[in-house]
Amino acid sequence: MTDVFVAEIDGRALIALNAAGPSAAQAVLDDPAVRFDLQSFRRGDGKPIWNGAAPLSLRAALPPERSLWERSFREAIAASGAPYDAAIAETWICWLVAVAQRVDG
Repeated sequence: MTDVFVAEIDGRALIALNAAGPSAAQAVLDDPAVRFDLQSFRRGDGKPIWNGAAPLSLRAALPPERSLWERSFREAIAASGAPYDAAIAETWICWLVAVAQRVDG
C-alpha cells in the first residue's frame, strides 16, 4: 500500500497524490509543472484552482479522498495496461475538485 497525500488551500482539498512519504509528496507539490497545472486549470465557475500565491498545504488523505485516488489510479492502469508494480512506483495525481477548463497563459 502506498501513502496518499492531499494538497489543499484554506482547507479545500485540490489534488490527491501518492508518494513515498511527506518529503516526497512535498517535492511533487513543489514541482513547477504541478504548480503550473494548479494555476492553469479553472473550476466550473471560471475561477482558477490556485492563484499562485495562496499557501498550499499538504496532509495525509482522508479515507474518502484515498478511495477517490485509488479508483482513479486503478482506472488509469487498467486503461494503460501498465503492470501495477511499475505504475505504483510513479506519482499519480487525482483532482479532487471539478475542473472545467485549462487556460494557458
